[in-house]
Amino acid sequence: MSKGITKYEAARAQLTHAVRAFFADADLISVATLANVAREISDSILEKKGHPHYSEDFARSIGITSKELFSQTGKTTNFFKHANRDTDEMLYDFSEQEVVGRIIWACHSFNRLVKIQNRRSPKSIMLFIYWFNAINYKEVTMPLDEYEIMEKTFPNFKHQSYRGLKIEALVWLQKWGFDRDNSPFIEKGYAS
Repeated sequence: MSKGITKYEAARAQLTHAVRAFFADADLISVATLANVAREISDSILEKKGHPHYSEDFARSIGITSKELFSQTGKTTNFFKHANRDTDEMLYDFSEQEVVGRIIWACHSFNRLVKIQNRRSPKSIMLFIYWFNAINYKEVTMPLDEYEIMEKTFPNFKHQSYRGLKIEALVWLQKWGFDRDNSPFIEKGYAS
């Protein structure tokens, strides 16, 4: 008999698979759906436990309200989940950039949950955050210790293309093993 699966474990599994699939250039619809479900679960748990979820912070970071954020992302989310009223509708404005936004949003939401539960984040999730920071290093502000971790994980990030950094992240995941995301974690400040 199975020991059961918690909502936390479900969110964790969906997000780690979304990250791995993204770096492996898998289907973006599946990646976005997995990331979005993980984010929804994380936010719901945080809210039920009386903690703020990351959506407000994320919306503020991109210069909009959370209502605008959910309005903008809701169309795509609902398109991928429902067909009861719009069976013939087409989606035209879906891009890899949107998927990256959904994954980073989910990673930060999940990490907020990780923090309140006194756990460690899976290294694939941390890798995605460092990769995101590396591709956006001119726009993203981060504490010095996080910058140093990113720099050790992606040593030549300032001179690599988006695609080059994505391949480098995939190499890290292959080195670690796709199914061994439970441990070890990025503990010493760099991928090992």
